[in-house]
Amino acid sequence: MIKRITILTDWLTVILTKILPDRLLTIFPPERLVRFCIVGGLGGALGLGIVYVLTDIAGLFYLVSSVIGWIIVSYLVYLGNCGWTFGKFVGIKGFGKFLTSRAATTAVGFSLGATLVSGFHVWYIAAFVIVAAVMAIANFLIATQWIWRGKKKIIKNAKKT
Repeated sequence: MIKRITILTDWLTVILTKILPDRLLTIFPPERLVRFCIVGGLGGALGLGIVYVLTDIAGLFYLVSSVIGWIIVSYLVYLGNCGWTFGKFVGIKGFGKFLTSRAATTAVGFSLGATLVSGFHVWYIAAFVIVAAVMAIANFLIATQWIWRGKKKIIKNAKKT
């Protein structure tokens, strides 16, 4: 499984390096972006599963299910990003920044999700996926520019060929 993830990471890094303009490569370093998205994607899948089980099977209100999923996934995503994406734990201050940024983007996400579900009658699973995509971009920018700024793991630089 790990080898497949490494192959996927390398393949996606090469693709992003070739398609992103040089200006965007400085904002979105391809290998770090791919790793961030894999960690977030796994977290998102886990969160979606938690929301589904708690809402459809356990009968909880979807926003309550989302809060429970958020707590579990936040901790796991932080560990994944520290250990794999950025390669450095940022201590209690960094974890505080992480939780602050997650809370802020999640508040926006919950508002967007509630608006989609209650206002526009979008199926809650579809709303979850839309919100996750919007939050991924915001969270990556916050992570690279605030939480792990200057805390770079030594990763081989992907070069355009």
